[in-house]
Formats: sequence, C-alpha cells, structure tokens
Amino acid sequence: MNLNRIKEIIKKGLKRFMKVVVNLFCNKLFHRMLYIISISVVVKITMDINLYISILKY
Repeated sequence: MNLNRIKEIIKKGLKRFMKVVVNLFCNKLFHRMLYIISISVVVKITMDINLYISILKY
C-alpha cells in the first residue's frame, strides 16, 4: 500500500465517522427539544386546569 491509498482510506473513515457523530448529536438534540416542548405543554395544561377550577370555586 502506498501513502496516498492510506490517506484516502483514512479520509473516508473520518467522513463516515463524522456523519455518524453528527447524526447521533442531531437526534439527541431533537429528542431533547421534543422532551422540553412536551413538558412545557403539560405544565401549561395543568396551570389552565388549576385556574379554571379556582374560577369555578369562587
């Protein structure tokens, strides 16, 4: 194997590795955003329900 061939193999490996890392990072970020959005929606709904109940009591 000559030096250029080794360089090509390393470049291809690095590209593939970076693709995997970027995909994993984006998926984690996406799941975290979904998690935060769902939590905020649940909190908003419970606050609205509590407000509604307190209005009904008075």
